[in-house]
Amino acid sequence: MSAPPRLYAPGPVPVPPEVLAAMARPVLHHRGPEFRELFARVRSRLAEVFLVPGDDVVVVTGSGSAAFEAALLACVPAGAEVLCLRSGRFGEKWVGLCRRFGFAVTELAAGYGEEYDLERLEAELRARPGTAAVVVVHSETSTGMLHDVAAIARTVRAAAPDALVVVDAVSSLAAAELRPREWGLDAVVSGSQKGVMTPPGLGFAWLSERAWGRSEGLVPTGTSTSGASARARPRAGRAARRPRRWWRPSTSRWAWSSRRASRPAGARRSG
Repeated sequence: MSAPPRLYAPGPVPVPPEVLAAMARPVLHHRGPEFRELFARVRSRLAEVFLVPGDDVVVVTGSGSAAFEAALLACVPAGAEVLCLRSGRFGEKWVGLCRRFGFAVTELAAGYGEEYDLERLEAELRARPGTAAVVVVHSETSTGMLHDVAAIARTVRAAAPDALVVVDAVSSLAAAELRPREWGLDAVVSGSQKGVMTPPGLGFAWLSERAWGRSEGLVPTGTSTSGASARARPRAGRAARRPRRWWRPSTSRWAWSSRRASRPAGARRSG
């Protein structure tokens, strides 16, 4: 018998046999009590993986990118100033995404494989006191660089206390040290296909209480759920409603929006 194929990629990672065996069990009805009990247990354990026991971790039916968009749009108001740190392809991706959603974006770049200059970061923030959020990739998969998010967050807190720290932890959650509460982070997002070692298809998002507070008053449009609903429904044992996705021919990507946006001409909305 030949050995099963192995994936030599940063993700998706090989799924352990016991996880595959669990997935082979009969499907539960997603409105039934068994599913509610299972979902509550999964969310509780996810909070432990995030090192935020007892907190809400929202599960999104989509990729880590969908979870990132959901978290960002849930707590940062339209048109706000956002400082994006980039040192590789994924940092560059978030720069483009923030621009597409209409944020006033400032970029702070580091060389591929290099750490950010914290003095430059402090200067940029003090020059822009209205900055609403700082976006940073923890583990930049394209270069293999693990950034010092704790030091970055400390710098943000000192220079711009009101700015939220939004972290892409898609390839670092459960693979590298990550302490959202202790480090003063406000949003941490990840996906199912890397450190958690399950198949692709789910995104995870944790928000600090401060970030949840910022979501109040933001009225989402263009989707069937809101930040408040995404938090309240899982508490009741129900999955968050499925977000609408729009095909954007110009970018060849699925875009998920909880903010007002006009559908591009000729675009098809998925079923």
